[in-house]
Amino acid sequence: MRTAARMRRGDCGRARRRSCRSTGLAVGALIGLLMLPGAAWARSYSTTFSTSESPLSENGAWIDGLVTGLDWSSVQVSPAGLAHGTQSGVATGNALFGDSTSVLAGTWGPDQTASAVVHATNQQPGSGNIFEEVELRLRTTITAHSITGYECNYAARTVNPYVQIVRWDGAQGSFAVLDSRGGPGLHDGDVVKCSISGSTITTYINDVEIFSVTDTTFTSGSPGIGFFFQDDGSDTPLSTDFGFTSFTATDGVGPTPNKTFTVPPCRIVDTRVAGGVIPGNTSRSFLAAGALSGQGGASNCNIPRGAAKGVYLNVVAVWPSGPGYLTMYPASSEQPLASTLNFGAGQTIANGVLVPICDPTMGSCPFDITVYMGQSSSHVVIDVSGYVGPKQ
Repeated sequence: MRTAARMRRGDCGRARRRSCRSTGLAVGALIGLLMLPGAAWARSYSTTFSTSESPLSENGAWIDGLVTGLDWSSVQVSPAGLAHGTQSGVATGNALFGDSTSVLAGTWGPDQTASAVVHATNQQPGSGNIFEEVELRLRTTITAHSITGYECNYAARTVNPYVQIVRWDGAQGSFAVLDSRGGPGLHDGDVVKCSISGSTITTYINDVEIFSVTDTTFTSGSPGIGFFFQDDGSDTPLSTDFGFTSFTATDGVGPTPNKTFTVPPCRIVDTRVAGGVIPGNTSRSFLAAGALSGQGGASNCNIPRGAAKGVYLNVVAVWPSGPGYLTMYPASSEQPLASTLNFGAGQTIANGVLVPICDPTMGSCPFDITVYMGQSSSHVVIDVSGYVGPKQ
């Protein structure tokens, strides 16, 4: 945590990181996620930090706190695939707060979630002024001599571990601790998560909510990561003792939240019963919601037409003529360059998948889903077990 003498950042009554209020003071994959009507296109970035580099860049996907912000430190990736900080741990004054910082480039929606898998070893007891924190950033913007946005931080220490939510207000050393509480501590392999929806920021460890706060100061920016390191000289901690081995960020939480509804497993397609084999290099479309007929399955699987935005399916390739693949995607949409299921000759094999379906509020939907068959023909069996739709 931080104070001028490095008090714990948000606990006025106990020595921690920052004072309650300071003044003046691998290659990632960027993908478009499922678009559900009523929500924005969701943007996502995931990485396992597979490329050793300093600063973290991943082909320009990240904005660095030192390169762009000038007054902060860089995030580095070790040959072992660990994203970690580069602070010396011995800075003084406002430079003490030069956290290693990196945020994702590009435009992100305002509602964001960031999560990461923690590496933590050689943890210090926290009895002195040794501080090792992993940080998740939300709605963060880095420009020369300024970082604004929100931070959820988690202390890697064996005594008095803590969790904080902090607002960064621009200049180095200018921040406000929105809340600070004792936490369960961190262990190697733990998952930390921070989310913001509207004005509510929530922090988690291993999917258990620790607490939440509200703040309306910043409405835009990017998700990212950071690390804080302070060494009082009483031991030999290293900046590589703590960090992240993977990271994921998403946005696109819409004004009408969706949830998952389950239905009893129900067959919607069986080409052995109706329609016959799907030839190689061809596609066939099917209904998944509402009344069904002529598809070899049930007449209705209780998937509400219009309300359902995506369906949970189990798709099975049966008796393929040779090695190949199939791809499932929303009807009336462009075929994606990815396979849903790969198979060998004569192999019966299944895979579960969540598939968006054609939205009748956006246009004509004679069918809901399309199956494209690769180079070999095959029968297909499709069962549904649930759907995604607006909260009721």
